[in-house]
Amino acid sequence: MTPSDLVRFQQKYMVDQDTGCWVWIGSRGRGEYGQFSLNGRTEWAHRAIFEHHHGLIPNGLFVCHNCPSGDNPSCVNPEHLHLGTAQDNMDDKVAKGRQSHFGGSNPGESNPSSILKEEDVIMIRELYKTRQFSQTEIACYYGISQSQVSSIVTGRNWSHV
Repeated sequence: MTPSDLVRFQQKYMVDQDTGCWVWIGSRGRGEYGQFSLNGRTEWAHRAIFEHHHGLIPNGLFVCHNCPSGDNPSCVNPEHLHLGTAQDNMDDKVAKGRQSHFGGSNPGESNPSSILKEEDVIMIRELYKTRQFSQTEIACYYGISQSQVSSIVTGRNWSHV
């Protein structure tokens, strides 16, 4: 991140004095995660600032939130971010109540265990077509597995959309 990128970044969050969270007030994507334009690409703000402070994120690892006040996906305070595996990320999501665990065999949105909507499936396919995000990054954002993203983009799942 260049010095001018850092200045732009700093203009897009406000510090919550009670929690210490740097609350993203710029553009947000699904799940309230901040988005930031960097080198002509849209990046997740928490990933961009993590890399700025801690270096490149190793392949296969995720940037997870650990805010003292609880779950805050819009936080970009590098002190509230840590690396974790895909399993760590999913365990964290379940622990914070952002993952449902219902059974059922209904397709698509009618399945009570589905965390995706048809509009999400359309966006996943669009994001994948742009090649700006890997299947793993898309999976992390939507709280699903990389293999689920693959099944969506190839039409094996959600073929009715």
